[in-house]
Amino acid sequence: MKFELFSSKKEAPEPENLEASPETIKRRRNTISLLLGLGACAALEIGCTPRNLEILAPPRIEKTTEQKIPQEFLSLLKKNEYIIPNEVMNSYGRAVDERIRNNPELFGLPGGTTIDINRLGKNAHQFFQKDMRERGFTEEEIERFVLMLSRPGNIIITESVATKNPEESPIMNLPRVLAHERTHGFIHTLDEKEIEILKKAWEGLQKQTVKEEVAGMGETDTPLIRDKIFIIKKWDTTSAFSAFAIDSNWTELYAYLAQGALDERVEKALQAQYPEAYKIFERCIRKTQQEKIIKTIKEYKKQTLR
Repeated sequence: MKFELFSSKKEAPEPENLEASPETIKRRRNTISLLLGLGACAALEIGCTPRNLEILAPPRIEKTTEQKIPQEFLSLLKKNEYIIPNEVMNSYGRAVDERIRNNPELFGLPGGTTIDINRLGKNAHQFFQKDMRERGFTEEEIERFVLMLSRPGNIIITESVATKNPEESPIMNLPRVLAHERTHGFIHTLDEKEIEILKKAWEGLQKQTVKEEVAGMGETDTPLIRDKIFIIKKWDTTSAFSAFAIDSNWTELYAYLAQGALDERVEKALQAQYPEAYKIFERCIRKTQQEKIIKTIKEYKKQTLR
């Protein structure tokens, strides 16, 4: 997921009244943290080991929520990757992205984001602080999230995504979203020549169509870039947002490919028609440990079938 900056000529709007109840505030006290493992050390800019981590940071999430996340998936997280409560991601998204603020029904809650630059400038920072206060967060909690959400290189995953079961949500789950966001991070490290190669491939694939049998219409030209269809409990399900995101942002093509969200023909076309771009994508797969992610999902599925 990519966020847009405020225009320098625009002020962040006043957040709506989201004042939390005492019960909600109490519940949050048991859910707030930066992440487990050495990630909290990176966020706090201090040195620590796993043994003294608990002294420095409160529990990341409720134990009942943590139990819903397979330990194999948590072990994939690197020190710059964090899971945060849905409300915090909502506040951040509203603060830095006008699309989410103005069209929440369309864009909804981001499953994750890569911090490429600090988007919490003066206006966005003030909006975020006020919005978080009205949700019942303390000043200390707010500033710790500001630190996490403003550090370039960090990857942030929404708690609701982290708790999804891959059997029921093949694409929107912790390992798959990690693959997506790590791809964005990898692209940020490329030079201008490599970026132009990837952009050219995106432009070419965007124009391509394939023949499909459409009910009532016969054989029809349809866009090559489309979402993969999954059969879950006898119902077709897919993430229709992928193609929309790819249309407006070239980096999303490679992020959704890495996530496994696109029809297999998209990767085959990239490999056959744009070999230079595909070599860069293959390097991304290696650098972002995609094989480990896929292997972890397969092993988890085997265990759940026993």
